[in-house]
Amino acid sequence: MTLISRSYFHYALTICLLITALVSAYWLLFHTKAPPLNLSDYYSYQCLTRPLPSSAADKPEFQILTVASPHAAQIADKLCGREDFARYYSGVRIRWQRRDFLTLDKIQNTRFDLFFNRAHVVEGIAPNLDLYYRMFRDSPHYSLYWVSLNDQPQMTPEYFAGKTIGLLADPHSQSFHIEPLDSLKIAGIGLQPQQIIFYGDMLSLYNAFNAGDVDLMTTPKGLISNNFDESKARYQLISNDMSPGKWYLSNAVNPDVHCALQTALNIYYSEVFPDAEASHDCQ
Repeated sequence: MTLISRSYFHYALTICLLITALVSAYWLLFHTKAPPLNLSDYYSYQCLTRPLPSSAADKPEFQILTVASPHAAQIADKLCGREDFARYYSGVRIRWQRRDFLTLDKIQNTRFDLFFNRAHVVEGIAPNLDLYYRMFRDSPHYSLYWVSLNDQPQMTPEYFAGKTIGLLADPHSQSFHIEPLDSLKIAGIGLQPQQIIFYGDMLSLYNAFNAGDVDLMTTPKGLISNNFDESKARYQLISNDMSPGKWYLSNAVNPDVHCALQTALNIYYSEVFPDAEASHDCQ
């Protein structure tokens, strides 16, 4: 083979290899499915208990599900700081998510050791709830209001004409979806679809209210820390007998930690319901 033919052969071989590589890359790019990206659909807080010489090394993590973030970290930290709790658990992970995050399979598989939700939601999901959980702690009732930063709300069609209201997109939310719509229906107030704006979470709803994107929203006055200027707020009562929900505890949880759980929930209730009394004498 002459020098020229050798050079041509090497050149042709290089071109063939390059074309093969490009064809392979094209096939991989358009015919290979990437694995799904798993994104967390909730927010959470985690803490660790203090190691104890007498406890097992492979202790599980205590799982809690609630519906809002306020005071969630306080509950977890209180549990993690207790020695009686640390004998059984390596730590606590508390998650907050919409009420419809709770499903039948999560209940049947005891996905959470302790969860918070409204009784009608839980009973609708799992009629045989007592096979897996028991009601552990009830909540004091609270009052729900319409609130405006512009004027005094009035339950009349004339007042709501041209007004926009902000609601949660969660159809299971009693305070921020069901009750406000029911109160309008009872008062004979009909709104156009464009007057009702739905938001995916509480922070977005409060931000929209503060920015003036909606004229009214509902709020449990005095129950939670409102993220708006109270000096400008004007209220109209919807109901003074609202139940926020109950805590449900897995039947598998050792009774030795029941007192630790009650004490941790006391901190939550003392912040949310200042006048609430402890339902036990645990220390």
